[in-house]
Amino acid sequence: MPPATDFDDSLQSAKCRLGEQLCYFRREQKLSLAELGHKTGFSPEYVDRLELGLGNANLTTLARLAAGLGKKIRIELTD
Repeated sequence: MPPATDFDDSLQSAKCRLGEQLCYFRREQKLSLAELGHKTGFSPEYVDRLELGLGNANLTTLARLAAGLGKKIRIELTD
C-alpha cells in the first residue's frame, strides 16, 4: 500500500482534474452553476466546490453530473 502522503496527493490531484473537467464542460455548454445545479439536483455551491477540487463526489454524484452535462463517466486506474 502506498504511503498516506502519496494517497493524499493522488486523491487531491484527481479531485482537481475532475473539477477542471466539470468546469470546462459546464462552460462549453454555457451553463451557470445554478443551471447545472438545477439539472442535477445539486446546489450551485456544491457544484462550485467540486469544480474547485474541494468537495467529495461518489459514483452516483458523478453519474448525475455527467448526465446533466450530456456526458458519460469513465473511471480508470493507472500507474
